[in-house]
Amino acid sequence: MGSGGMDSSAQKEQIKFNQETLDLLERQTELGRRDITKTADPAIQAMTQGQQQSIDMYGQSVPEQFRAVQQGNQNAQNQLISGGNQMYNALMGKPIDGSAFQVRNVNPDFGYLNQQVVTPPNVADLLAFTPEELAQQQTRLDLLRDTRQEYRNLLDDKISTTQAINSWNPMYDYEYEGGE
Repeated sequence: MGSGGMDSSAQKEQIKFNQETLDLLERQTELGRRDITKTADPAIQAMTQGQQQSIDMYGQSVPEQFRAVQQGNQNAQNQLISGGNQMYNALMGKPIDGSAFQVRNVNPDFGYLNQQVVTPPNVADLLAFTPEELAQQQTRLDLLRDTRQEYRNLLDDKISTTQAINSWNPMYDYEYEGGE
């Protein structure tokens, strides 16, 4: 009995339940930390490798860009040179040979783009539990299930006690309509 002749068992059970809930939260927090710790390093490595690959690909593209510009510049100069004779022929009234003006394609080599990208780590493999961890998780689940059942039983007992008191007390003339 608590102060004033009141039954304090419900209060004690609530304190116990609150402590078990806090313990469960602490265990789940540890599990979350474990998951983060297991996945952080491989994720950072994959990200770093991907960034390095993109820098490497850009570095490989720069020489090809310069080669394409150089090839285009040479083609333009050749067209000007070819056109010089044709301008002379036009000024002198001679026939113009249009075959000298030919389209020349610039053909960049995109072979450097054929690269294998970084394969990210499989998160399911990273988060796989060891047999010991699985046993701990099962124990925690069983404890949570038992605690929930104990709490439900305690509530049912308190509800029945309250109904019994209310049925005895003429001040309460209603029926309890609770339940799960």
